[in-house]
Amino acid sequence: MGQILQYFRAATHYDRNWYKAWHAWALANFEATAYFEKAVESGATVPAAVIADFVVPAIRGTCDLPAVAVRA
Repeated sequence: MGQILQYFRAATHYDRNWYKAWHAWALANFEATAYFEKAVESGATVPAAVIADFVVPAIRGTCDLPAVAVRA
């Protein structure tokens, strides 16, 4: 999941005005949060690192992922 989110982050970084990139970023964050909420509701334990790395940034709407190396 981390690599997919990095691609969305790169898309929003390289074209900050492209609405499709921002929409995809928001949708990915929504889906990630919903996935982890459902996992917790089913009794699964979600590691604190996953919450810190994915869920918190998704709720805040931030791109707190490592920089992406994109090949030209």
